[in-house]
Amino acid sequence: VKPKEKKITAPPQIVVEGIIAGREASYAIIAGKVFRAGDKIGEALITGISKEGVEVLFDEQKLSYPAPSKALAVNREKKDEN
Repeated sequence: VKPKEKKITAPPQIVVEGIIAGREASYAIIAGKVFRAGDKIGEALITGISKEGVEVLFDEQKLSYPAPSKALAVNREKKDEN
């Protein structure tokens, strides 16, 4: 009996469009929809949302997707280096 081969799945391509931080909970805007911790995007489970971005659990891996303001800051830094 052969062991089942694990199917390799690519992580989801998530672009965080915005973060809404509130006292009770934080929300992320992704693809024009509002998500909160505990929601799923495809096979990825959102485990945390902060001003830094969104963390998800996908295929037993923790992945981070930056908030738009963080991505812009990184892009600006790269432009200034040239």
